[in-house]
Amino acid sequence: INDAGQDDDTDGIPIEWEHRFGFNPSIWDDHMHLDPDGDSLNNIEEYQTWAFGSDPFRKDIFLEIDYMQESNGDVKYVSTAALELVKNPYHRRNIVFHFDTGQLDGGDIVPYDEKITFEKIRSLWNTYFLHNDTNNWRRGVFHYVLFVPDQKPGAYAFSGDVPPYWGYIPGTNGFTIATSVIEKKAKIPLLTADHITASLIVHEMGHNLGIRFGRPFGCDNKLTSRPWRIGWYIWRNYRSIMNYRYTYTILDYSDGSHGKRDYDDWENIDLGYFEKPK
Repeated sequence: INDAGQDDDTDGIPIEWEHRFGFNPSIWDDHMHLDPDGDSLNNIEEYQTWAFGSDPFRKDIFLEIDYMQESNGDVKYVSTAALELVKNPYHRRNIVFHFDTGQLDGGDIVPYDEKITFEKIRSLWNTYFLHNDTNNWRRGVFHYVLFVPDQKPGAYAFSGDVPPYWGYIPGTNGFTIATSVIEKKAKIPLLTADHITASLIVHEMGHNLGIRFGRPFGCDNKLTSRPWRIGWYIWRNYRSIMNYRYTYTILDYSDGSHGKRDYDDWENIDLGYFEKPK
C-alpha cells in the first residue's frame, strides 16, 4: 500500500518526509518550531522546499531571481556560469545555495519602466515575489533579487515590508541590480560579466545576512573604494567582498584572519536576518 502523502500524526508533514529524515511519522512533532540545522528554515519550510533540494540537517539559502525587460522588450538573463560562481563561497562552508529562476514561481518578467524608484521596487517586490499575499510562505524562505536596466544607486538591498530607506535593517530580504552596472564594469580588463554579476549578488546577499555599514566600518565605506582615499589603506586587511576595495576582486566574505581591522564575516553571518521582524 502506498501511503505517501498521509500525515497520521497530524503534525503538518507527511509520512515519507519524516521517514526520510529520521522523524517518527507516528508521533506528533512541533515542525513549525524545529530547525535542526539552524538556517532559519523550520521543518515545515524545509518540507515545502524538499523537491527543490532542501535538507533539514544542512544549511540552505534560497534566492528568487526576476528580471525587468529592457526598453526594447529584451531580457538579459543571468548565466548559469554566474550562478555557479555565486554558489562557491557558500558551498565551501556547507551552506547550499539554491536559485529559483522559474522552477518554483520565480523567474518572472517585469514590464519595462523608464523611471525606477525605491517605492516602485517595493511595489514590484509585493506583486512578483509575494503575489500580493502578505502571508505568502515564500517570505520566510526566499531572498529576492530583481535585475533592472538602469537605476541609481546601481545596486542596493531593501526590505519590502517597510517604506524605502537608506540602510539595511533586520528583515532586509531583497535587492536590486542594474544590468547597466554590469555592462560598464565588464569593460575593465580581466573582469567578465559573469564574475561581476556574481560579485554583485554575493555583496548584496551579505546585507541580507546582516553585514552592513557600521558593522564593520570597512563595509560599504566609500573611503575604501580608491587608492587615493585613506580607507583604502585603513581597511586593507578587511579582505571581503563587502569592502568596496575588493568588491570585484574577492568573491568571498572575510574570515577575520588577516590582521588588524579585519572582520570575521562568516562568524557573524545571520541566516535569519532576512526574516520579517516580529
